[in-house]
Amino acid sequence: MSRRYLVFFIIIFILGISLRLVNINREFSGDEKRMLIVKKPLNEVMNYVLTKESHPPLTFLMVKLFSFVSVSNWFLRFYFVIFGCILILLSYFLARGFLDQFKSLLVMFFVSISPLLIWLSQYARSYIDSASFIVLSTILFFKIINIEKPKKNLWIGYFLASILSLYTFYF
Repeated sequence: MSRRYLVFFIIIFILGISLRLVNINREFSGDEKRMLIVKKPLNEVMNYVLTKESHPPLTFLMVKLFSFVSVSNWFLRFYFVIFGCILILLSYFLARGFLDQFKSLLVMFFVSISPLLIWLSQYARSYIDSASFIVLSTILFFKIINIEKPKKNLWIGYFLASILSLYTFYF
């Protein structure tokens, strides 16, 4: 990547991070309130996820792990912001498999400023982490099919990303 493109890459990524951090300290609303269960002991979280929740358990378990640091609304939402930022990076690498650097940066820019993706990055449900795992799985899949003899670690990464996406959200 040339120096000029690297500067734009960093600026776009910082813009995406900044937009995702705006207003994440608000109260949980709607079905987001279900994520507040992670403030309770692990056995109660597991009981809730296995008996009452319609979504797969991985997001709840990962947020529970994340909540050992802090259980503030800001910090719980920050977990989803991290995956929103990862999605920005992954979108660039997915586009780079098909497009030149300039067009890949445009894709990254549009993902960075997309109101829906910003909202999903701030919304405490399993949509954005699942999307990140799906894009990662897609990147690895295209690497596998474009190499004559793909290495074992690509297959492992592909299956792992696919399984993580299935355990975060039903399609």
